[in-house]
Amino acid sequence: MKFNDSSVQSHMTMGFVTVEPSASLPDILQTITEAKAPCLIVIDDDKPVGIITENDLVSVLAANQLEGKNIADMHAGDVMTSSPVTVHYSSLLKEAFVISQSHNIRELPVVDPDGYLMGLISQNDILDAHFNMLDELQTLSMEDSLLGIGNRRAMEMDLQYTHNNALRYQRYYSIVLLDVDYFKKYNDHYGHQEGDRVLRLVSDTIKASLRSSDRLYRYGGEELLVLLPETYPLVAAKVVERVLENLEGEAEPHCESDYGVVTASAGIGSYEPGCGKEWKALLELADAQLYSSKQRGRNCVSWQGDKGSLAAEAV
Repeated sequence: MKFNDSSVQSHMTMGFVTVEPSASLPDILQTITEAKAPCLIVIDDDKPVGIITENDLVSVLAANQLEGKNIADMHAGDVMTSSPVTVHYSSLLKEAFVISQSHNIRELPVVDPDGYLMGLISQNDILDAHFNMLDELQTLSMEDSLLGIGNRRAMEMDLQYTHNNALRYQRYYSIVLLDVDYFKKYNDHYGHQEGDRVLRLVSDTIKASLRSSDRLYRYGGEELLVLLPETYPLVAAKVVERVLENLEGEAEPHCESDYGVVTASAGIGSYEPGCGKEWKALLELADAQLYSSKQRGRNCVSWQGDKGSLAAEAV
């Protein structure tokens, strides 16, 4: 069976260890030591509500030692990572691989359609499942070689995963398309090597301006996409305004721009529970709002509900 066809259910482990949210920290330490497990899954009514890794415990113990706190008074709910990232048992291994990479996590609880815990799969499980297919894994590159961020393939898989979660848990999320203003003119004037350098500067500035839960992808050319999980349109606009301000604040010269420095324009498409839109429709909405920002003079952001947006009536 090829990597593209292998399912999570075929390779997940049933040897996971669980604790209740009320479990004391000393009991947790004893459990994870005796089980020699990389993590503990915190469950409530057989559904994963949190995850505790060895790194979490080390951080908590170090912090409490400095603050002089008594760990006997702490419980699983105090140290776990809430709302853990999960994967459906019917998902493909390549999807689980992308999810674990985009969220920078090693272990994924596996759930059934009702959210009940079925197993656990890790990045090592995925690699071990196809140890003899490394060539295929290498071709499954999820990173843009120039910018060091997720490429379009990784973006599409993450969007589908985020959309499925939003449907299941009735959550908001927003998609942002950003386009470097007058980038062709920049390339023509300064040269393509400088253009590549500026793209890296833009990417690095955006990454530094985002929250830890946000993800950045190269959409194509000078266009970048930001995925903002569990984010309302107005909050998304505030995040993007900070990004644009920080980019303009870099004061990277651009003599062919009306602003004299490198700037970007942005458009937002947001999912609201019950709206019935798929992520591809949100992407089209974000693209329309990006066009609106360019029509308004660039170096700004437009979104649905923004009175200044020229695309507001069309959505």
